[in-house]
Amino acid sequence: YPPLGDLAAGRAASFTRTLAQPARTGTTWNGAAAISHRWAPSRVFQLLYGVRLEGNAFLGAPAANPALAQALDVRTDVAPRALHVSPRAGFSWYLNRSQAGSSGMRGYGFAQHAVLPVGQLRGGIGEFRGIYRPGTIADADGATGRADDARRLACVGAAVPAADWSDFAAPGAVFPTSCAGGAPGLVDQAPPVIVLAPDFRPARSWRASLGWNSRVRSWFDYRIDGTWALNLDQPSTIDRNFAGVPRFALAGEGDRPVFAPVSAIDAASGAVSAIAARRTSEVATVAERRSDLRGRARQLTVSVLPSLDGRIGRRVFSSFAYTWASARSAARGFDGGTAGDPTDVDWARTPFDVRHQFIGQIATPLPFDMTVQLFARIQSGLPYTPIVAGDINGDGRFGDRAFIPTGAAAAPLAPLLAAAQGRVRRCLERQAGTIAARNSCEGPWTQSTSLRLSIPGRGLKLGERVTLGLQVANPAGALDRLLHGRAPRGWGTNWTP
Repeated sequence: YPPLGDLAAGRAASFTRTLAQPARTGTTWNGAAAISHRWAPSRVFQLLYGVRLEGNAFLGAPAANPALAQALDVRTDVAPRALHVSPRAGFSWYLNRSQAGSSGMRGYGFAQHAVLPVGQLRGGIGEFRGIYRPGTIADADGATGRADDARRLACVGAAVPAADWSDFAAPGAVFPTSCAGGAPGLVDQAPPVIVLAPDFRPARSWRASLGWNSRVRSWFDYRIDGTWALNLDQPSTIDRNFAGVPRFALAGEGDRPVFAPVSAIDAASGAVSAIAARRTSEVATVAERRSDLRGRARQLTVSVLPSLDGRIGRRVFSSFAYTWASARSAARGFDGGTAGDPTDVDWARTPFDVRHQFIGQIATPLPFDMTVQLFARIQSGLPYTPIVAGDINGDGRFGDRAFIPTGAAAAPLAPLLAAAQGRVRRCLERQAGTIAARNSCEGPWTQSTSLRLSIPGRGLKLGERVTLGLQVANPAGALDRLLHGRAPRGWGTNWTP
């Protein structure tokens, strides 16, 4: 029901139901062996290097579907295996000879932290890999397109069966198992299929790091850490049953291609049936899982810790850190929202690309042996893509990227823009007249805080084995309620577009 008015009137745009979902199983084997050597020509320099041999295998393969292999040249009985050697190396160099091997732990009585040597340069480079997971092969095991595997029903427009909600809520209710007639192009009963590409393998990445520890007089210690990563063999999905033949283009949306004919579109709601966009109508989506995409990531962290030799460090434990990060990756339209051809690959920010992050911790003792600890995190917003709740281009995937209209066509967006947060409104206005780019908008800054009060039992004469603690998960929100009652200002709230 795209608009609420259609819900009240009982006019559904589409109806989908899983008719059968058989039990599915998956088993994997992941093993590794490593050998390393440490070269230390002096106390101030050491190099550790080695290799790691990793083996991965899916045990057992899904059933074969000869008809699908003949129609689309796709095998369902693929269970890949992988064998890989990953080299790694790391070094540590003490520029201050007197600090060689001086790392350890320091305590405050109520808190402890690791102390790294002053004047230490450290770094490394290596290749790191993921593993095969049972759920990956289990999904393929239950969706081979055969008659005894997963079955589904999808109806669009006039083919949608009537919804009798009171009848559905009654005990023993019978739900629709067929569409309500309509044009054949609006009724989809083909089973979905999931397969693994023959060269499917665990994701891997080359990572390099460089760090420096030092001290500013007796005031505070600091460390600077930088990392860089090249992510390879990243997962992706492509529909092998997608024909990729545009039937017409939406001139008002930058000539966005539509892969379904007009006859497969419900005129009342705009809902699209993807049957005509397939190479064969015997199966629905044939989702082939691949490992052929890439990504890049960079990160720089500066941490500051007051020294125990300074005035602050003797009574108050505190640490502060700032992290700048940037992560970009390649993706297909089948992996998320598409602007046109879902087989195209484009680069954009990753969904979890937090550009700025501040973290602070403070702990101090109180009378009667009590301690109070405060933790706070403030970070910039997560990127997101403006999408529509539907399939525009007829490729069978919901959540296509939204076209931001201009002029008279933008009138329906006016209430949204008027009520939206400033950064949401600016992002949409900046892309007016175009299809929104992937992860082109950024959510608001968010924060999280926690406060803990610890009361040892000895202060209450309850013995050494008893400790009482009070944990406040959102002290900013609690303070907002305390000061503003039933009209809070929103302190401690994480806003989500």
